[in-house]
Amino acid sequence: MNSPIKILIVDDSKDDTELIVRKLGQDGFDLIYERVETPKSLRNSLINKSWDIVICDYIIPGFGGLKALKISKSINKDLPVIIVSGKIGEEMAVKAMKAGAQDYILKDNLSRLAPAIEREINEFKIRKKQDIALKKSESIYKTIFENTGTATAIINNEMCIEMVNTVFETLSGYKKFEIEGRKKFTDFTAEEDKDIINNFLSSSRNNPECSPRNYETKFRNSKGKNKNVLITLAFIPSTNKILISILDITERKIAEERIYMALKEKEILLKEIHHRVKNNLQIISSLIRLQSRYINDEKISEILNDSQNRIKSMSMVHEKLYQSDNLSKVDLNEYINNLAAELFRSYGKSIRKIKLKVDVCKILMDADATINFGLIINELLSNSLKYAFPDDLEGEIVIKFYKNSEGNYILLIGDNGIGLPSEFNISQSKSLGMRLVNNLCNQLNGDLKIIRENGTLFHIKFENL
Repeated sequence: MNSPIKILIVDDSKDDTELIVRKLGQDGFDLIYERVETPKSLRNSLINKSWDIVICDYIIPGFGGLKALKISKSINKDLPVIIVSGKIGEEMAVKAMKAGAQDYILKDNLSRLAPAIEREINEFKIRKKQDIALKKSESIYKTIFENTGTATAIINNEMCIEMVNTVFETLSGYKKFEIEGRKKFTDFTAEEDKDIINNFLSSSRNNPECSPRNYETKFRNSKGKNKNVLITLAFIPSTNKILISILDITERKIAEERIYMALKEKEILLKEIHHRVKNNLQIISSLIRLQSRYINDEKISEILNDSQNRIKSMSMVHEKLYQSDNLSKVDLNEYINNLAAELFRSYGKSIRKIKLKVDVCKILMDADATINFGLIINELLSNSLKYAFPDDLEGEIVIKFYKNSEGNYILLIGDNGIGLPSEFNISQSKSLGMRLVNNLCNQLNGDLKIIRENGTLFHIKFENL
């Protein structure tokens, strides 16, 4: 040993004490020691001084080794105590060990004392380091437990709450001493949620891997008021206990409800706007139709009919938005099919003579882009219906929309009719419809090509939609 060993000797015999001290000195120990022989002096010495080990005689008149052992452990439970006695039976030795003694040695065999002291002091130092580390760990744990920012509780397998933090006190309205060891977690659960919470905790304990860790429920405080909370479970390793974190989401739920109601209100307003726009466009279309009845000029009548179809193509977008749950996107496939049917009816064409093939990929397009798309399709399809099949000629019209391997969208509108005039150039066309198609393609960053094989095919590539 490098530094003196501080030994407290509990013995009524000065001679026996000197014998122990001398033997330890012979074994190379540098000692600081004190002898006590009464309970009072033992307590005073343990309280007021620091010792490495206690050596205690088993038999002291009016005192006794077991009582001395009890006093020592009550003041410092980790301080090692070795019983040294002139005579001690096996039964007494077992009793002393059960009471907390680290070893017992007979006075006629003091050669065992030095190794025993060295061993117990080393173990005491290890225990002391472990105790410091444990206290530090507990301090960190308690700091985390108290400062999680949420109400936190530890419950056992009988749902009894063993520990809570101050946030739990605030949320529940109870003090810690009123909760810990006295209340079950279900005492804070709203009546209608008790069975659900019991099943949730039970399934989480029995099958933690397959059970959700988070659950929304209602938490009832001391005043009987329910609060919306989100509880999170974590099982404490090597125990049957669960750590429960409780986040008060009452204000969030109220905010969510307000947002939901505001969105519902805006949804209703948007639906009403789309409905009114659609109605207004239909009124304009009806006015044009009524006006056209008084026009005898076939050319002007055709212009009015084309304008009416353009208005219908835009009106149908707002009609789809009004009827849909999605107030900003239109199902393009459904829209194109409906628009084509309306144009066939408008121009008095039969699908028995002119076959229509529509192949459109699944896409939801925003309202503005759909209106532009609709106008392009309206013009090109109208052009085919009016000019591609004269004298009741039979044929086929194809509308196709898809995404190619390069990520571009392709719109194909064509027919196998008589085809366009050889001198036709869309960029120089004086037709309002063709100029409109050209301008709308430019707005949508589309690249328009006309293929004149077996009729006419308009090929439009869009890089972004």
